[in-house]
Amino acid sequence: MVTNAAGDPFEALGDPNRRDILRLLSEGDKAVSQIAAALPISRPAVSRHLRLLKEAGLVAEEARGTSRIYHLREEGLLDRSLIYATDINEVVLQRAKAGIFPLERMQEYTDNYIRAGGERSFSEYYVARYDGARFARELADGVVFAQHNLVSDAAFNEFHVITCRNVLIYFAQPLQARVHRLFYDSLATFGVLALGQKETIRFSPHEREFEELDADERLFKRVR
Repeated sequence: MVTNAAGDPFEALGDPNRRDILRLLSEGDKAVSQIAAALPISRPAVSRHLRLLKEAGLVAEEARGTSRIYHLREEGLLDRSLIYATDINEVVLQRAKAGIFPLERMQEYTDNYIRAGGERSFSEYYVARYDGARFARELADGVVFAQHNLVSDAAFNEFHVITCRNVLIYFAQPLQARVHRLFYDSLATFGVLALGQKETIRFSPHEREFEELDADERLFKRVR
């Protein structure tokens, strides 16, 4: 769960055209003409959206010959965000807090980092020891590790992003409805909910309060 202190990056992400631009840039650096060719909007409109994304700290540009090339920026959110990492299992929380993960997962994490626009070497963020990798302590400075029970606990903050993947599939329908109510109560208007591949907001009591952002990634935005 993430709550944002400044708000600008999340406001910039509220426009579907800007989200489409970010998806294109996640595939690689592009010029305005390349972005406009892939989207049903004009080049001037693309330039306006890119300007807003730059102001929000999500996109950067550089000169390459006579062209201006745009790419994703990795900075701009971490220092302005507070992340709540919650689980019902205290052992799992302590393991996450230690920041030690299997070394064989690092290639997958590196690929994800690059796809998300990472500009540095991902290995700078962790130290490999034996068969494990310990992430830098400062990465957890803005993270609160806390025990929370989806079944019995109430909402405890207002969030801009909630990620809860591959949990609801183990719940019966009445319990799913209760958790969806918890998500709804916890999300700010225009906040984003990320569910697992076999999970959906459809057929829940709050289906009409959400808009689907990405069917493949199971991303939903609270709209009312």
